Amino acid sequence: MKCTEPYSKRYPRAHGIAALCSVVAACSAADSGRAPRGNGRVSAGSAASPAGAAGASANPAPGSTLLTPSVRPGAPLTDNEVCASAVVQTAKNMPTIVFVIDGSGSMCAPFGQSTRWQALRSALLDPVTGFIYRLQSSVYFGATLYDGTIDANLSLLSQSGLIQNPPCALLAGTLGGKNVGMCPQLVEALPPQLNNARALDMAYPMLELGGSTPTDRALAHVMDALIAGRQQQGPDAQAQSPVYVILATDGAPNDICVNGSGGDGSAQRQGVIAAVDRGSAAGIKTWVISLADGDAALQMHLDEVARHGDPKNAAAHTFSPASPDELVMTLAQLLGGAVGCHIELNGKVSVGQECLGTVEQNGLPLACCEQDQPGSLRCAGAPTAAPNGWYLSDAHSIELVGDACAKFLLGSGSVLSARFPCRVFTPN
Repeated sequence: MKCTEPYSKRYPRAHGIAALCSVVAACSAADSGRAPRGNGRVSAGSAASPAGAAGASANPAPGSTLLTPSVRPGAPLTDNEVCASAVVQTAKNMPTIVFVIDGSGSMCAPFGQSTRWQALRSALLDPVTGFIYRLQSSVYFGATLYDGTIDANLSLLSQSGLIQNPPCALLAGTLGGKNVGMCPQLVEALPPQLNNARALDMAYPMLELGGSTPTDRALAHVMDALIAGRQQQGPDAQAQSPVYVILATDGAPNDICVNGSGGDGSAQRQGVIAAVDRGSAAGIKTWVISLADGDAALQMHLDEVARHGDPKNAAAHTFSPASPDELVMTLAQLLGGAVGCHIELNGKVSVGQECLGTVEQNGLPLACCEQDQPGSLRCAGAPTAAPNGWYLSDAHSIELVGDACAKFLLGSGSVLSARFPCRVFTPN
């Protein structure tokens, strides 16, 4: 195998998220026929780059995520054995993501130092750190916020009515004018669009809507709109722009609206499942976030929704963050799954030998994961239901998974490094 001299190259922005750079480290003198330059590392222009590195760029494009080779502490791999590094590509596609957000009165409940409603709003729409603002150039974002009117008599008879809600919700439901109007009551920013964070910010109230929880009706409405949009696309467009719904709720669906049917909510739970199934049949994946603080009965229902919303994922489940920080990490994990943490290598790795190489994130080694069986991974040699690290998605690319992907999306200055021995990597 002939190894290459070091070089670095700037790549165009990847769907607005990151400017991409590639680097290739020199092989040993015996491999290349000449002495390697320096330590074989090439900077792509990050602050952590070695001063004066060949081909370094002093002014990376705004928002760029840089990839540089680095040495794993204690690794048997020496600089003279390194033969490769990679191209960072943070987005494989430009997905559509629609948030369906429960605006019922119970969303006023405390959540850390905030409320459930305000913590979610901040995580999505803080002008500096909010995910929608940060990813709006790469994701078609939309949102539907929902609640419903409240019939006081039905709510007292319903297992999921006001009687179980916190005092702040009782006040909103009885004094907030929720005895008249439509069911569901919707605040929408649809159809999903690029660069619409400001529009979503203006549509999203600072306080919860305050009514009941007609989740089945709201989801049916959203799925109808998204399915109609999908049907207008050809197969190629559908593949390049996958559609995701993220349902965030803190209560079981009910029909305690004025002129509602009341009951125990079982019909409404089945309505939620039916809406998600229709979406799944049209290629729309649904993920579920519970903000209900350990409600076991609700968790059981939402886990079923999650399984129907992502039927090819045997590990599909509800995400149940217990604090605002955990909510941010949950959203990062979900958005990372949609946007992608894909890294294109500028060469070919021998499949089955990828774990002889190493990938680091901000100087810390990530676990190498391998396909254990269809739909599951082994990380660091052990089976896991929650993989965290990286795996070889094909001979020319790797994928970050779990917290590694979440941190990659969260950190605007995140630095990745990948290195492989010459015997398992063939440069382009």
